[in-house]
Amino acid sequence: MNLFSRAATPVSSPSSSSTSTSTPTPSATASWTTLGCYADQSARTLNAKSTSDPAMTYQKCQTFCAGFTYAGTENGNECWCGNSLTTNQPLAANQCQTPCAGNSAQVCGGGWKITIFSYGSKPVSSSTTTTSAAAPTLTGYTSKGCYVDQSARTLNGPSKIDNAMTLQMCQSFCSTYAYFGVENSK
Repeated sequence: MNLFSRAATPVSSPSSSSTSTSTPTPSATASWTTLGCYADQSARTLNAKSTSDPAMTYQKCQTFCAGFTYAGTENGNECWCGNSLTTNQPLAANQCQTPCAGNSAQVCGGGWKITIFSYGSKPVSSSTTTTSAAAPTLTGYTSKGCYVDQSARTLNGPSKIDNAMTLQMCQSFCSTYAYFGVENSK
C-alpha cells in the first residue's frame, strides 16, 4: 500500500499481529522523511554521491547527503545520495530487511534494495523517461512510502474500488481523513 498523510501528520507504524520475526520500521531524522523501500540496480537509483561505513546509520547517511534531495541506505553499510531517482520502483516495506551496521534497530535496505529518505516535503521525482504520467502533486498530503497491508487493514475506514482509480480520486474520497492509501491499482 502506498500511504499518504496530511502534511504535519505523524506516522505511527502499522499495527501487526504478534509474530516471531519483525521488520523494524524506518524512521527519518530532523527534516528527512522516509519514502520507503525501493529496488536498486547497477545504474543506481541514487547516483550523485556514495560512501560505505562499517557503522552506517540513518543519521550518518543523511548527514553525508546534506544538500541533496534524497538519501538512501543499502546493504547495511552503504549510503547513496541524489537529487532525483534514476528509477522509481517502490517495493513492499518487508523487502528492505538488512539492519544498519551501526544501529541494528534501523533497516538499511538490502541486497539491491535501498531505503530512501527525502529532505523536507519534496515529492518523489524520477529522471527516467517513461510513457506513463508523471507522479502527481497532492496538495496537503505527503507520501509516507509503501506499507504492507494485511487482513486487519492498515487503514480501516471506508474504501472504494475503481478500475480507473487515481491518487486524486482516492484523496478526494478520503478528504475528511488524515491518511489515505492506494493498492492493487484500484
